[in-house]
Amino acid sequence: MRFAQWKNSLKTPNLVECPQCHEYKTSHRVCANCGYYDGTQVVDTTKNEKKD
Repeated sequence: MRFAQWKNSLKTPNLVECPQCHEYKTSHRVCANCGYYDGTQVVDTTKNEKKD
């Protein structure tokens, strides 16, 4: 009886469009592409280049 609801956990994640870069992301998460969440930049996504 405990495992009667196991099918509910197999759903695919809901994806929403980022308002800044228009890439798909999971809802209520920082966008991995641009680093914005709720209109503010939270993560700096500029890549640091290594100097040889």
